[in-house]
Amino acid sequence: MSFHILVAEDDEIMRITVVDHLRARGWQVEAAEDGLKALELVKRNSYQLLLSDIRMPGLDGEALLAEAKLQAPSTEVIIMTAHGNTDNAVNCLKLGAADYIQKPFDLDD
Repeated sequence: MSFHILVAEDDEIMRITVVDHLRARGWQVEAAEDGLKALELVKRNSYQLLLSDIRMPGLDGEALLAEAKLQAPSTEVIIMTAHGNTDNAVNCLKLGAADYIQKPFDLDD
């Protein structure tokens, strides 16, 4: 079984960088440029991990997290943000996020 990852990130450079880094490690990766497209992919495919930005057009990362956990409860979700605060982090963790990480971050981590 291959590890299937979805990256939801509206910043094109960040999205490409993360996707390329993960693919170079042998993982199967798909990408979405906004939360609505990411949710459609979650509904159609099975992912072990969803990496999502918190601020995206259409559907933000917090709403995507909540919907993704309803659609695919076993999918782990990590929220990425450059605009984090304690309230956001706590809320995302309560909604089922596995982690909440601040951008910029070390891709190897």
